[in-house]
Amino acid sequence: MPTASQIDPQDPPLLKYWFSAPTVTKPHDWFYIDGLSANRLGVTLRAAACDPAIKAKTTKVVIVTRFDGANLGGVNVTLFDASGAKLGEEKTTDAHGVATVELPVGAAAYAMASHVEAARGTWEGKDYNKIAHYATHSMEVACAKEEAEQGPNPFPHQSKAAAAQTARWLVHSADWGTLSSLASSGGGANPSAVAATTASISDGAAGASSGRLWFYLMGGEGVEAGGDSWAAALTLSEAQVHSNTCESSYGKFDPEDPMCAKLTLSGTMQPATGADIAEGRAALFARHPQMKSWPASHGFTVYELAISDMWMIDFYGGAQAIAPTDYFSATPKHNVPKWPPSTVEATAAVTAKAKVAAVDPPPWNATAQRARWLVYHGTWATVTTLSTRKETGGKAWGNVRSLADGVGKNSSGLPCLYLPTPDPTAVDVSKDPRVVLSLTEAALPERLSDKGVCGGARRPAHVRTHHSLATTLSPPLPPPPGMDAEDPTCARIHLVGKLVALTTNASIAQAKADLGARHPLAPWLAAGGAHTGGAYFRLALEEIQFLDYYGGLAKLSVKEYLANDAPGAAA
Repeated sequence: MPTASQIDPQDPPLLKYWFSAPTVTKPHDWFYIDGLSANRLGVTLRAAACDPAIKAKTTKVVIVTRFDGANLGGVNVTLFDASGAKLGEEKTTDAHGVATVELPVGAAAYAMASHVEAARGTWEGKDYNKIAHYATHSMEVACAKEEAEQGPNPFPHQSKAAAAQTARWLVHSADWGTLSSLASSGGGANPSAVAATTASISDGAAGASSGRLWFYLMGGEGVEAGGDSWAAALTLSEAQVHSNTCESSYGKFDPEDPMCAKLTLSGTMQPATGADIAEGRAALFARHPQMKSWPASHGFTVYELAISDMWMIDFYGGAQAIAPTDYFSATPKHNVPKWPPSTVEATAAVTAKAKVAAVDPPPWNATAQRARWLVYHGTWATVTTLSTRKETGGKAWGNVRSLADGVGKNSSGLPCLYLPTPDPTAVDVSKDPRVVLSLTEAALPERLSDKGVCGGARRPAHVRTHHSLATTLSPPLPPPPGMDAEDPTCARIHLVGKLVALTTNASIAQAKADLGARHPLAPWLAAGGAHTGGAYFRLALEEIQFLDYYGGLAKLSVKEYLANDAPGAAA
């Protein structure tokens, strides 16, 4: 029943009740049940897989709350037994609409959820401005029936072996990543603590994964080398693997969804020596044939990231560490957990909501417009911070976050994002708000062609040498064999500044609207974020590092960048 705080005698809400009692013993069957449900508010109790040979008195049960066909977090759920007595404390579902509880096996359990919707209308001649929704569900508590398929105890993490396999799969599937390091000293009036660059990577030819991470760097590509070696972190997202289903705006999961794997490998960048030079070059050239045409005069050097720490999220329940020894001994395999269910089942209608009008990138010499185009179309970025984690403290560290700079005429060029309080990035920002947000054209699904990322081969006719504007025709280079993420004409931008927490109702409402419009597969971003608490942030931009053509970084001031609109956004 409604609580006293929810009932205003002068303005009572409209009350609506929803109930269901499906019996589902196979976790994947919930997709079918959810698809048939006509309830606006729903609460369901879903059994975890467990070993029936172990006569446990209790088992894990997941509570899932949904509203209007999508998971809804922040919903209060009360549990009862058959006598009507409460089963433990009230639960609140997290940002993904999920909570867990231990319940007695073989007994009936009942759940009641409540949610207040702001809505105006008239019912039987009386006006109302909110609807108090209540939903119930019951189940006979038992184990789910997929123990053999899923293996023992798949909740809340995958096994260490499965996680290591997925990490190897992601490393082998990715062709590029964001390389983070400490920034150079004396970098202007407002030097950043950290720096980042987009770098092409390879751990071996397709189907021949070694797990070793090779790079082909020219003078460090703007990161602080600190001599022959330096501390660095490489951040990868499953959203960048365009052949997979986890793609921003197009796939089943949002880049920030826990089921869309994100991996940060930390260690030391060091130049290859001896036989490793040939091994690294062979691995790089097999995956990036364009590199063969990069001139030796630019000092390209084979580097390897010697891995010391691995942090990955690819499932519900938070991040887990992967030991380098487990990683190197694993065989690449994409392990996709079948349970808990995805937070949002992708449909054409849902994914269409996230798409902005298709606009070709402006020409390379329309610098400000091209930079705004990239930020507007990008829906996720690597956020580089000064790490406070025990394993990487005092070093640069990257994390994948979904973002939005607005929609249409609301495009500001200044991305906003949400950081749950326990998130490592939130912890870092609370200590030092200086960050770098890194976006690349290579991450945009709409720029993928049969010739590769960034629209394929686009070397201008008058350019005949890599990283040069020389007009000489001798010796002419053949067209590049597909675009490479590290090619200068594959635009990439690094926005340097401070993340500032939004505090006014108007700014928070705008951030929720922006994130909600661009991330329909992550409804929690527009619904107050995580159950653990958190805040919305917007970037206070101080410096722009933008590369979209030969000849080094473009000359682009913050003032010039903000004075332009994103192409197509102003309509």
